[in-house]
Amino acid sequence: MVPQIKKVLYATDLTANSAYAAYFALDLAHKYQARIVMLHCTETYSRGHYGLGAVYMPPAEEVLDDKRQAAEAELKRRLGEFYRKIGSKITPDYARLVSEIIVKPAYAVEEILNTADAEECDLIILGTHGKG
Repeated sequence: MVPQIKKVLYATDLTANSAYAAYFALDLAHKYQARIVMLHCTETYSRGHYGLGAVYMPPAEEVLDDKRQAAEAELKRRLGEFYRKIGSKITPDYARLVSEIIVKPAYAVEEILNTADAEECDLIILGTHGKG
């Protein structure tokens, strides 16, 4: 018996390889009438990244939080545009396929597994990591 695919997690590191995986994810979701959750993890920073410079700057958490929120919002917007561009080549009702776009500061490997579990995804699609 072939398992039913109802929800797909597409994880992207924004390289060219992950763009190829996006085509595959959308095509597969279209064929199986599945929904897609798109995930991109941004790098997280620790206090160790700031060294002695932190003594002369405002608290790093405040600066980073403001910039991170703005950057994540912009990334989410661009990922949505990217998906619309690819999706329109596969099916006119591509917008129906994407249930959520998630951008998070997290360790990618761990977050992919956590998101797949939390969103109850049946399949995870990602491109090979490499030079983009």
